[in-house]
Amino acid sequence: MRLSVAEEHPEFLQSVSLVLQAAVDLDLVSKAQILDKRHVVQTSFDSVSVPGQSIGAYVRRLGRRFRCGREVFAIALVYSGRAVAAGIPLRAESVHRLFLTSLALAAKFHEDGSPGNNLYAKWGGIPAEELCGLEIKLLQALKYRLFVDAEEFEACESPLLDHACCPKVLATIVQGVGLEPQTRTPLKEESALGPATAPVSACTRKGHVDASWRRQEVARRRMRAHRRPVVRCRTASFGEN
Repeated sequence: MRLSVAEEHPEFLQSVSLVLQAAVDLDLVSKAQILDKRHVVQTSFDSVSVPGQSIGAYVRRLGRRFRCGREVFAIALVYSGRAVAAGIPLRAESVHRLFLTSLALAAKFHEDGSPGNNLYAKWGGIPAEELCGLEIKLLQALKYRLFVDAEEFEACESPLLDHACCPKVLATIVQGVGLEPQTRTPLKEESALGPATAPVSACTRKGHVDASWRRQEVARRRMRAHRRPVVRCRTASFGEN
C-alpha cells in the first residue's frame, strides 16, 4: 500500500499548514480594517463558526487519509490561490472546506484511481453531497482551468520544500495580496457548468483544441457525470479522527 504524505513528507505538510494559517492571518488583518462588517460576503465554503480543529491538525488529518503524492497538496494550494483571485475568500471560516475541495480536485485531475467523493468527504468530515456542490462552485470560480504548468508549480513547491522559508512569503501568493480588492474578480453564482464549446483563444489556427483545453473538458465531463443535488449542511465533523 502506498504510504501517505504524512508518513513520507511530514515536514512538507507542516509547511502547507503554516502557509494556510499565514494566509488566514493576513485575511484577519484585512478584515480588521473593514469598519462595516456587513460588507463581508459569506460563501458556500464558510462554516457558521470557526471550526474547532486547527488548520494544521486538519491538514495532517488529510495527509494521513489521502494516498497521493506531495505534489497534489502543492497543486491544491495553487487552486486555492486561483480561487481567492476569483473572489472566494480564504479565512478562518472557509479555509477547511476550500482546501479540502481543492485537494479533492487536484487528486482527481493529477492522480490515477481516484477513490471518489464519498471517501474524500468522509476523510474531510463533511457530507458527500456538500463536497459535490463545493466542487462545482470551485470549478466555476476556476473557469475549469485545472492545468498547472511547470513554472507555476515550481513557484509554489520550492518554498514549501525550503523549510526555512517564511510562510508569509507564499501566503501572500495564496491570498492574492498583490491584487487590490476592487480588482479581484467577484464570484458569480451560475446555474450552468460553463461554456459547452472551447473559447476561440483555446484553439489553434487549424481549429484543433490544445491539450490544456482537452484536460479541462475531461474534468468538466467528469463533474457533470458525478453531479448530484446539493444539500447544504453547515454541521461538519472537523474533529480529530
